[in-house]
Amino acid sequence: MPLEFPVSLNEILELVWKKLEKAATNRHEGWHLASVGTIRDHCPELRTMVLRGADRNKNAIWFHTDLRSPKLTDISTNPSAAILLYDPKSKWQLRLKGSFHFDSDSNLTEAAWKKTSPSAKRCYQGPSAPSSVASGPSSNIPDDKVSPDAGRNHFTRLIFLIHQLEWLALDSDGHRRASWRLVEGSQEGTWLNP
Repeated sequence: MPLEFPVSLNEILELVWKKLEKAATNRHEGWHLASVGTIRDHCPELRTMVLRGADRNKNAIWFHTDLRSPKLTDISTNPSAAILLYDPKSKWQLRLKGSFHFDSDSNLTEAAWKKTSPSAKRCYQGPSAPSSVASGPSSNIPDDKVSPDAGRNHFTRLIFLIHQLEWLALDSDGHRRASWRLVEGSQEGTWLNP
């Protein structure tokens, strides 16, 4: 997504949200896969997750996960988290700071489960919790005889409320960097030196 510089902070923030919204529905978009960091036992824990939604009016993005995953314990203990997205095509990096909560029972989560493909639902139907010890290599995916609705009790939306957003555009003619504090009702942006 090449830009002519200088560009206003408002224009960049608008482009960032459009890119997040597109990435949530297009697996070929660079920001579709995110590095998500939580804290466990005072140490950072990272994993790659698929971006599933974005709502600029709530300064929120979300993912789907298994309620049995250790990351839910991390979040229950300390909801503060960070997310890193990078698109090699546009050479845009986005760093997000904020807090997580999970939503297992809302109509939005039920609708998300219904839209989930049968192959993706199988990931929630495994007999063992994610990250649990296995006796050998394991996909933790059950056989085809499992009910299509099995696993719903393990499915949740993991919602990330963005408190700070930092954008970096890499360019051989000079990088550009900006940051926004997303406070309720306002978006305070500032340019930063790359």
